[in-house]
Amino acid sequence: MAGQLIDWPDEKYHADRTAVSKSWLDHIHRSPAHLRAYLDGLIPSTPRMEFGSLVHAWVLEPDSIESRYLKIPKLDRRRKADKEKYAELEAVAKARNMAMIDEDTWRQAMTIRDAVYRHKAAAAILGKGDPEQAVLWTNPETGELCKAKADWLRENFPLVDVKTTTDASPSAFARSVVNYRYCAQLRHYCEGFERDRMVWVAVEIAPPYAVAVYASDDAMMKRGIEERDPDLRLYAECKSKNEWPGYADSVQTLTLPRWAA
Repeated sequence: MAGQLIDWPDEKYHADRTAVSKSWLDHIHRSPAHLRAYLDGLIPSTPRMEFGSLVHAWVLEPDSIESRYLKIPKLDRRRKADKEKYAELEAVAKARNMAMIDEDTWRQAMTIRDAVYRHKAAAAILGKGDPEQAVLWTNPETGELCKAKADWLRENFPLVDVKTTTDASPSAFARSVVNYRYCAQLRHYCEGFERDRMVWVAVEIAPPYAVAVYASDDAMMKRGIEERDPDLRLYAECKSKNEWPGYADSVQTLTLPRWAA
């Protein structure tokens, strides 16, 4: 393996500011200023990201649910008793560093988990291996320390990544691969874990909670190299100069995208 497996809890992994993750590369791809804002804690997580984390916990680490999440019953906080009950639960969650999850969201995440394990290929893939395996390595070109966390890792098998999506059909998920830069993730993760393929378990977040499993191909890795490597070089340059510019400070000619034409 190119890197070294590390036993870091999620909090330490995401709080670390020494190693480059795929999320860092997504931000610097927009602009170095956006990455700087992210590293300074100025860009909060979104509800979609938080729900994705909940689904990951249910699918990959169900034993961690009780220590990470507090289920909140339906309460009408316009009523004094319910308002007081919510305040009590909020205090418990804060004291235990737990996320508060309402009943409907809790049930939705459990339904998604069940859908994943009813899918023949997904269940077989997740039947062996270990969840949430993180690795640290040094990129040979830039000398930058990098990190990645595979959703599921098993011997002699591609890296496994679980993705929540609104549409898991082949054409729609292919668009997601492009829009969310999953090819860059493929390149980054495979470098760290010394693999050459990734398998995505795509599960829809609304009924019927359909599931599909897709494997990357050579063209995706080629695109990943083209997307990820320049971003990592840009990070190394910005870090060296301690300069984090935003967009161009000159007038630019704007061209309509190809789809608009």
